Amino acid sequence: MSFQRLTILTLLVTAVPGCALFRDDSSGELSLKLPFRRFAAEPEIDANAPTRKVVHLDASVVVQPAADQTIRELAWEELDESGLMDPRDRQRLNEAGFRVGASGMTLPWAVASLVDHAPVPQQQRRTTGDVLIGRKPDAKPASRFGSPVAIPEGSDSVILLNSSVPGAAIPDTAPSELQQLRQIQDGRCLLHVEVASFGEGWVVLKFQPQIHFGSSTNRYSIEQGREQMAVRQNVIPLYEQQFEVKLHTNEAVVVGYRESADWTIGKLFFRSETLTSAQEHLLVLRLAGVEEVVGQKELNVQYSKY
Repeated sequence: MSFQRLTILTLLVTAVPGCALFRDDSSGELSLKLPFRRFAAEPEIDANAPTRKVVHLDASVVVQPAADQTIRELAWEELDESGLMDPRDRQRLNEAGFRVGASGMTLPWAVASLVDHAPVPQQQRRTTGDVLIGRKPDAKPASRFGSPVAIPEGSDSVILLNSSVPGAAIPDTAPSELQQLRQIQDGRCLLHVEVASFGEGWVVLKFQPQIHFGSSTNRYSIEQGREQMAVRQNVIPLYEQQFEVKLHTNEAVVVGYRESADWTIGKLFFRSETLTSAQEHLLVLRLAGVEEVVGQKELNVQYSKY
């Protein structure tokens, strides 16, 4: 009898929560009410995750005969040179042989013509009608610029303008820091590009002309407050010729040679001469956009002994 009483008591205890589980108090009818867990369709983005801006640029270095009227005169007719910077800065650059102009969101026809004839990678070459080879006719037209340049926040980049510096052509009147180049044959002229500031749809770029020479090896340098041993050539930074330009999305800056009867530093960057010919270089740089990249809170590094 004791066993039967224990069984009946167990059934009565379990019957009470069972009724509470299935009974709907509002209607008096029985319905299944099981607890469930809600799952999000997509994982939520942590608001505290670090973000980093990346500036995307389209670059094209045009090389044409120095006597070409398009690169010498016509390309500058529709560019804004006066409103781009302070008149004193523009005069300083012009005296050094540098010419800087800006265009709106549409390239002037002369600049666009030069960029279209500049060499581009095989996968970006276009056929007639601005249609990429291998793409459908309704696909997005290819960029007329030759090389994309991405500069993350806190980083920089360099653009090669002239791969052969004629050291023998540097006169005695050149600045003292350039005199050491008179005996070298492996000098290169580059434009160091750094992001000074940025906002929604705009960016301020800082340009510094540099001359690299000598063999590439581990060289001591200080970058962003940290000591580094980067593999590079010797670098001569031209601080007096550095400048800043503010660009909005799809606007472009054009950097070229300011002709002068006297020898200038700009001639090293934008002119390459041989015994039979002379060529002129022109840089066209367009702001494609500013992208925000979301990173991770921490970086886990795994290592093993060997």
